[in-house]
Amino acid sequence: TNRNHDYRRLAFFERNYADLEFSKGYYKASKMWALQALDKFKDLKMLIRSNRMEHLIEQCNAHID
Repeated sequence: TNRNHDYRRLAFFERNYADLEFSKGYYKASKMWALQALDKFKDLKMLIRSNRMEHLIEQCNAHID
């Protein structure tokens, strides 16, 4: 369970960096962090968090394309 908590903590860390980079206008960096967080949230079966990361990735894509 300790490893699971570390993995969860890392997912939230990556989510926070995705949000921070997005707020600064660094959409490619935000997308990179969001994709990493998304993978972990999916592994942890955290569907609401996964959906939020998918939404952020879509927002990033809208600014990148």
